[in-house]
Amino acid sequence: MRLVTITVFIGALGPTDAYADAPTYHRDVATIVQARCQSCHAPGQIGPFTLQTYADAKRWSATIAEVVGEGRMPPWHANPTHGRFRNDRSLNAEQKRTLLAWIEAGCPEGEAFPGAKAEAAAVLTTLTNPDAVFMMDRDYLVKAEGTLPYQIFVVPTGLTEDKWVSAIEVRPGAREVVHHILIFAIADDGRSLREAIVDGGAGGGQFASYVPGDSATFFPKGMGKKLPAGARLLFQVHYTPIGKAVSDRTSIAVKYGDGRLIQEVRTKGINQRMIRIAPGASNHEVRSSFTFREDATLLSMWPHMHLRGKDFRFTATFPDGRSEVLLDVPKFDFNWQTTYELQAPRPMPSGTRIDCVAHFDNSAENPNNPDPKVTVRWGPQTVDEMMIGYIDYVADGPASLQRRVGAERLEGSFEALRGRFGGDRPIAERVERLFQFYDKDGDGLVKKDEVPNANLFERLDRDGDGAITKDEMRLVLEAMDRNTTKKKDQ
Repeated sequence: MRLVTITVFIGALGPTDAYADAPTYHRDVATIVQARCQSCHAPGQIGPFTLQTYADAKRWSATIAEVVGEGRMPPWHANPTHGRFRNDRSLNAEQKRTLLAWIEAGCPEGEAFPGAKAEAAAVLTTLTNPDAVFMMDRDYLVKAEGTLPYQIFVVPTGLTEDKWVSAIEVRPGAREVVHHILIFAIADDGRSLREAIVDGGAGGGQFASYVPGDSATFFPKGMGKKLPAGARLLFQVHYTPIGKAVSDRTSIAVKYGDGRLIQEVRTKGINQRMIRIAPGASNHEVRSSFTFREDATLLSMWPHMHLRGKDFRFTATFPDGRSEVLLDVPKFDFNWQTTYELQAPRPMPSGTRIDCVAHFDNSAENPNNPDPKVTVRWGPQTVDEMMIGYIDYVADGPASLQRRVGAERLEGSFEALRGRFGGDRPIAERVERLFQFYDKDGDGLVKKDEVPNANLFERLDRDGDGAITKDEMRLVLEAMDRNTTKKKDQ
């Protein structure tokens, strides 16, 4: 069966007699394996076997033929029709043809080029000489078998001043058991850990991430992420048992900017929390959108769903009416949480709208579905669902400077809001009074055109969906109360 699959696939790509002779490992195959496979298939990495030598590649040639022929490896899920990405690890047609023809020919080794090493070492880009390394405060023992829920670790930074971060590298202690990691920077603003996790999960503070094969992230010159004074780093780690108990202690290394950074890299989660997927639904659609309020430059995109995620697409509609698909992931795979880094950053003029469209498969035909008989809603666990289109971008226009200059005025607006609607009354009563005042059409939501202060609306609209709910208002009022108490105690 496997030989038939290989022969059919090669025939589809082109005849093997296109080669003057059969491909050999050292002449034709080694460079492909080094560039596309070894970042995962190396000692201590997530790959289930190593591909460091000719012997390794020959030993696993049948498996390589199967996963390459079926398009499952290397793991890259973007539709090549849309966008060009710096971290593209897919094989082109010629590379596939070469690999499969080499296997069909019996995996000839050939002669190494003069001076070439007999064994190729995986080249992993690392962040050398970091300015700081923040590490989990304890080892975590990953059990040998079964499944594990996401593990949460909170790491204080101890920073006494804001820092601009120009490069980041997430460093799993035991890469072979780390499926992926999300790290959120939680400001010292009085929020509870639960609120921080909820906000972070919706894009309110994502700082870094890791998936197998990732290397260090270096932001373009003059750009960086802000790490606030007193911030905590929240590590959300997904472990995968491998048949033996393994201990992990993950860390994150950062390089600070030289003080000349002028543009802050922002992470925005374009999400839709109003998810309700009916039992058995095989193609349930969910949409979300975000509009740039100033000129910006888009750096990367990352779709996030759980086990019922089916496909995901980012589309930009520009102020002149043009639309363009920026990223299309036709077969979403929860096992590979990839950030798609644009080959060339894209200008996003003020008024550009990013639309995210995702589909979910809650049917019994989805082999990853935990339970096709239940209604699925938004939630943090794998058995729940999320729909978030993360983007990294920098603001280009003068409005970004105006926002910083107007920060104190905005805080004054918060204090005025608190006092005007009964700062000493129970929160539930204050929420109702606020909604009676702002919810002019009585639909249970406060929309942008119902709040005269645009900056205040943006801060109250915590999930960025264009409407303020009573839960969002309650969270804001709770945070304001804590900050007021904190100031009185100082």
